Amino acid sequence: MKKQQKQQKNAICIKRMCKNSQEKLSKYAEKYSGITLISLVITIIILIILAGVSISLVLGENGLFTKAKNAAENYKEAAQNEQKMLDAIDQTIEIETENLPTIEEAITGGENFAKEENKKITDGKTIMWLPKGFTIVNPTEENTIKYDDKENPKIDEGIVVQDPQKNEFVWVPVVNINDMVYCQAHPTNGTVRYDENKNKLICSECGAEATPNFAGKLYASGTGNAFDGTKSNTTYQEGNGIREPDVVTSDDEKQENLKIVLENYADGNDANTFKTELQAEFNKMATSVGKYKGFYIGRYETSNLSYVATTYNDVSIGQVVQGASTIGGASWYKQYVSNKKIGNEYTNIATTSMIWGCQWDATMRWFLSCGGYKADFVKNSSNKGNYSGSVAITGSKTEYAVNNIYDMAGNVWDWTIEANRADSRILRGNRYDGSGSEGPVSIRGSETPLAQVGYDGSRSELYINL
Repeated sequence: MKKQQKQQKNAICIKRMCKNSQEKLSKYAEKYSGITLISLVITIIILIILAGVSISLVLGENGLFTKAKNAAENYKEAAQNEQKMLDAIDQTIEIETENLPTIEEAITGGENFAKEENKKITDGKTIMWLPKGFTIVNPTEENTIKYDDKENPKIDEGIVVQDPQKNEFVWVPVVNINDMVYCQAHPTNGTVRYDENKNKLICSECGAEATPNFAGKLYASGTGNAFDGTKSNTTYQEGNGIREPDVVTSDDEKQENLKIVLENYADGNDANTFKTELQAEFNKMATSVGKYKGFYIGRYETSNLSYVATTYNDVSIGQVVQGASTIGGASWYKQYVSNKKIGNEYTNIATTSMIWGCQWDATMRWFLSCGGYKADFVKNSSNKGNYSGSVAITGSKTEYAVNNIYDMAGNVWDWTIEANRADSRILRGNRYDGSGSEGPVSIRGSETPLAQVGYDGSRSELYINL
């Protein structure tokens, strides 16, 4: 009996001990499980902070990606600056070692100077080329030509030349072709240069054996934008925005327009036919500018325009002369052909066309590099253009000339080959009833190429054949 009571008592004690142990274990578990949860939360917070720091280091304003991007841009800029320096050195070496004829010698030589071949000449600082059969106009015989020293004219003052038909042009130097064009395959990271051995333009990213298509560097992002001589638009979007070379499909696909712009028009030709021709023309022009380090711009707005032509052959040959009045009122298509035909008598020597947008911008950059009133002219043309309220004849006033190029500001808008959107082409320079301060020589306007209005004219360009 006593033994049984003792066993029951022991069982009760064991049960109490188990209960006490269970309660202690439960409290311990609660205590330490709480600590574990807090630790987990803290750990997560720390990881989030570290992740944020890591993301900031990689993607932030001063992150690795930004630094890498900046490094790439800095490298590209350094490479381009180095190329510019090398180009300048090459030109200096040419001048010093080749014993080049001077501009004065070319003027004195008259018609005989470049009678047999293209001639490379210098003012002691810069090089220019005189096409075969062309002459430099003697400034002592032509009072519209302004040089600081007529006995020692400089290229940066605007050297005036005449073709055999007495059309007048001014040489625009372009030391580095990469400032004017870019490779369509590598618009942002490719550097374009002329390769003398291969006689073509090459892109640093495409390689010397490739034959890429090129496009114009346009120093604005759209119509009406202020010209920026340092930032160029290298975003080529077919059929959209400002660009060249390209077609504007709304009108370029129409057969009546193709019959005008295509010399060898045939049934089945379409806008793509014209685009292929424009691309080929642009590539040739760009290569020539790269090789000869410049091009010619029409000294005056193009005159002798056609108004009723229906085919390429019907369009009249344009003229670049002083005192002309037929400088507006024809459609873009007719003016495109008139400018192209200016050089009909010397197609084996040089090529003429309506000016490209990138060439107009190259001329603006040239003015900026000249400094003084010429640089000011790019942003405010108030005192250097015809804003009288009515159109004037070409070269009407000497004060309307900068570097001996007349009427780039005011008078009539000048069509370019540059396209805008899918329905218009770009014009430059504003018109006679515009504002030289709000719409200076560098401004871009836009118009349907079908427009035939008196205030829309054009200007030519000439490049030496390869």
